[in-house]
Amino acid sequence: MRLTGILLILTLIISSCVNTRYVYQVDKGKSLDFSSGKWILNKPHTDGKIAHLEEIAVREFRSIIKDSLFEIEDLNGEHLIGSKLPYNLSKDNLNDLRVGTDCDFLINYKVDILNDGLNSLSAPPPIGTVRKINEVLVEISIYDIAKSEVLSRTSIIGKAKLDISEDDSGWDIADTPEIISRKALSNLINQYRQNKK
Repeated sequence: MRLTGILLILTLIISSCVNTRYVYQVDKGKSLDFSSGKWILNKPHTDGKIAHLEEIAVREFRSIIKDSLFEIEDLNGEHLIGSKLPYNLSKDNLNDLRVGTDCDFLINYKVDILNDGLNSLSAPPPIGTVRKINEVLVEISIYDIAKSEVLSRTSIIGKAKLDISEDDSGWDIADTPEIISRKALSNLINQYRQNKK
């Protein structure tokens, strides 16, 4: 009897989960050669405080680039560069990096929360139907420092969408924008791993 109750609860939870969909886009440079050169990983650019983004980026890119990956804060003590570079770099920014470091490439990434309308647990409204959405955009830009150009620019949009009506029974479970951000960043870096030369 107790096992049946637990199975019923698990079935209800699984059946009421909102799936997050991810759409991946490559603007330039789907496939890169990560086997040579020194790579700088900038700090994340976000419009809010999202925990663990930097840890994910370091772990995932280090699995691709190995010991040739340097975090920006590791370099700013040795070189005359800031602890965080702008996301959209000018030729002057890239020239300063070329002169101030002996690194070859820069990895920039940003996370924008586009919509934060869906709580992790959502109950039906008292009247009518409502659409709730959590949507996040993650972008990665990789620069060739010596050539002062963008080698790769990719993005991914993660979206959890739910139409809730008064007839719905129970609660629905959805990914928060923070969870979508972390999963999207990991998925996007994984595309580089899968497509590396």
